[in-house]
Formats: sequence, C-alpha cells, structure tokens
Amino acid sequence: MELYKKELIANRRKYRQIAETGWLEIETTIEIIKYLKSLGYNVKYGKEIHSENRMGLPTKEEYKEHIENIDFEKLNADFDISEILEGYTGCIAEIKSKNPGKTIGIRFNPDENVLKYGVAALSNIALNFLNIK
Repeated sequence: MELYKKELIANRRKYRQIAETGWLEIETTIEIIKYLKSLGYNVKYGKEIHSENRMGLPTKEEYKEHIENIDFEKLNADFDISEILEGYTGCIAEIKSKNPGKTIGIRFNPDENVLKYGVAALSNIALNFLNIK
C-alpha cells in the first residue's frame, strides 16, 4: 500500500504543476490518459464522454493562446488528441471485474479553478478511499 500512496502523491504533484483552467485541461487530460492506458485501463475521452451542451467554454482566442503554449513533442501522445484540442477534456477509465456487483464512479476535477479547495480535498478523498492515512 505504501507504493500506491507514494505514486498517488507523486501524480497529484505532477498534475498540479500543469495550470489549466476549465475546458483547457489539455495537457492534464493527455497526461492522465497516458498514465491510465499504461496501467491497462480502457479509457474513453473526447466527444464520446461529453454532451453538446457544455457551458462556460473559453473564447476562440483563449483556446488559441493556450494551445500555442503547449509543447506537443514533450507530451508524446500515442493516441488521437484532436477532440481534446477542441476542448473536449477529461476522461473516463473503465475498470472491469469478473465479479458481479455495483458500479461506482470517482470524479476528479483537474482545472486550476479548484486548487484552493478541490485538488487537496480530492487527493485526501482518494487517499481515504484507498484507506491510506
């Protein structure tokens, strides 16, 4: 369990270094998808997980400015990121089990607007969920 705790803390610190606001969590989304895929999870993202009724979208100028500052070579994504670049950020990882039972969902909001309470609180929730003190 200590290994998972250290990895969880390291990932939280890594993702907090990427300051992106709502609908511009492009680098964060790509990094999280890469990580989840490396663990063997089936990951859904892009338009597949969004409705067309998204609110609070940035302006075209904000998209353009943000995307111009992304180092795509460093990101090195080995999957299609075109819909993420359109602002369809976030992802869903499916963990399938052979055991019957209920389905649960855990939601994390990576945008920097929640840094004052969200990321730390969510990290604590995740640590508590994994029974890590």
